[in-house]
Amino acid sequence: MKSDNIAVLLIAAITCFSLPAAHALCLFGSTEGEISDYKNSYWQPTEPLSEKASKQIVANCTQQAAVAQQRLTDTYLQLCTTGQITGANRLFAEKLRHNPLYANLLTASPGAAKAPADNIEAQMRWSVTNDDSMEGFKEDCAAFVKRTPQDRANTLLGLKINGFQQDTFAQCMTQNHMQQVVPKKKFSACKSLGW
Repeated sequence: MKSDNIAVLLIAAITCFSLPAAHALCLFGSTEGEISDYKNSYWQPTEPLSEKASKQIVANCTQQAAVAQQRLTDTYLQLCTTGQITGANRLFAEKLRHNPLYANLLTASPGAAKAPADNIEAQMRWSVTNDDSMEGFKEDCAAFVKRTPQDRANTLLGLKINGFQQDTFAQCMTQNHMQQVVPKKKFSACKSLGW
């Protein structure tokens, strides 16, 4: 009986030492695979470009995205403070409404009588509150307006525009024949016992 226990312990010890250290600690085995490593992604041209031209595209798209982000913030600020959008902000919002990447940002409720398709102010209010409530919009605007420019992305209204700059940058890069390369990295995780 004792020799059976020793044999089992000996086999277990040999198995543990013959496997890599990470797998030896996984009682129920491990899972291995690859995941996208967005943190280390980079852009490369889809057609032959000099390094200088590639850097110029990145600089131009970075500037364009920053300007667009500021314009969107200004448009929401104008809507929050005056209740309407005028001038350059209105032109920007109208152009944004026809951009397929951002059409969902300005989508009114399908059955909302107060948010007709041709009313950009109503569509932008809807993009913030997802309903026709002016009270909800006013609350979100109050939080948005009183924040500093750096803190505006932390408000509920700011969350609606938080990824806008990155999306605008990506769209600009794609339009300039650049593609994002997302490398893969390997992972290994212990399996758990499910019930």
